[in-house]
Amino acid sequence: MANTGFLVEHAMTEVWAEPSQDRQHVIQPARYTSISGGYKRARIQRFEVNLPVAMDGADVWHHVYHIGAVYPILLSLESLGNSWVRSDLIAMQYGVMLNVFLESGVTIPLCHTWLRRTIDGNILLAVEIRPSFDLGRQMIQNEFFQQELVKRTLSSERLYFRCYRNERAQEVGYAGSSTRPFKPTQYVYKFINTPAAFTQFLNDVNTAKAGYSNQGKGYYFIDGFMVGPQTGYQANVQLGKWLSYIHDETVLYDAFSPCSDGGTYRSD
Repeated sequence: MANTGFLVEHAMTEVWAEPSQDRQHVIQPARYTSISGGYKRARIQRFEVNLPVAMDGADVWHHVYHIGAVYPILLSLESLGNSWVRSDLIAMQYGVMLNVFLESGVTIPLCHTWLRRTIDGNILLAVEIRPSFDLGRQMIQNEFFQQELVKRTLSSERLYFRCYRNERAQEVGYAGSSTRPFKPTQYVYKFINTPAAFTQFLNDVNTAKAGYSNQGKGYYFIDGFMVGPQTGYQANVQLGKWLSYIHDETVLYDAFSPCSDGGTYRSD
């Protein structure tokens, strides 16, 4: 019995990321808007919905997606109301990790995505359409039956929405020892149009790290792609791009290995 008690106690203390406990879900939402998107307003079933205003004031179109009439607490989105809220603000305020990404693996910065719950209980996701944002390239066969390398677009890609709340961050003992209880993630975004903008981005990143007493790990993105740490200004790489930094206090370490090292197996 003593051994069993030890194992249970060890599991409760050390084992996390259990899907049902952490309320982790990956959803492929249905798109409401046409291939060109919606401008200022979009028709959602019986309703006309005003679309959100971009954080940088840009005059953008949006695609609107239907996540579903899901009970919000199942997605850790119980804070949602009948108005648009930027996804990164929800993530930081309520300690939930959100990801919006394409089937190709490209990530959409949360500062360009918005969530709301309609009066009939449906959860909507709005994603800004930014033609200059790098979503990668793909090879297609054009009208002349020739192979052509073209830019990927939001309109032509399957989009996925992931929400995940690490229950370790909600656990009382962890919250008591954490430098920022119940808010384990921080997002930093900056459009780089001058060297000064990059300097401001670095300052904001350092401020975010200091807020966690340098606990946890952070990840950098240029437009939709994860990159290594950004420590110096490189105009040929960063100019005209959105730089992102995501800090997660609950990460102890990370490791990368090629898929070829994983071996093969046959599942039952």
